[in-house]
Amino acid sequence: MDPDLRPFFEQVYSRPEMTDLVWLNMFGVVSSRMGRQGHFLIFIIYLPLESALIEELSAEFKRIADAHGLRNDLGFVTPIDFGKRAILEYDYFSTRTIRTR
Repeated sequence: MDPDLRPFFEQVYSRPEMTDLVWLNMFGVVSSRMGRQGHFLIFIIYLPLESALIEELSAEFKRIADAHGLRNDLGFVTPIDFGKRAILEYDYFSTRTIRTR
C-alpha cells in the first residue's frame, strides 16, 4: 500500500460495516462470485494492466460462455505491482441455484 494512502484506508476500514458481509451484500459491494448467482467456475488471471488485453480476454470468456448458454460476468480487475500488472477475475455461473443440505 502506498504510504500516502494508508491513513485513508485505515479510516475507511475502521468502520464496522466495511467488514460486515451482510451489509456489503445489501449494496452490491462484494464481487458477484460471493454466492449471489450460484457460481461454479472462476477464472483468475495475472496479466499486464493493458485495457485492450483485458477487453480482449473478457470478450473471449464471454463468447465461450454465451456459446454454451452459461451466465457470465467480469468479476473484477485489480491493479498490482504499482499498476504494471493486474489480477482479472471472470466468473461463469450455473444456470440454476445450487442447494446444500
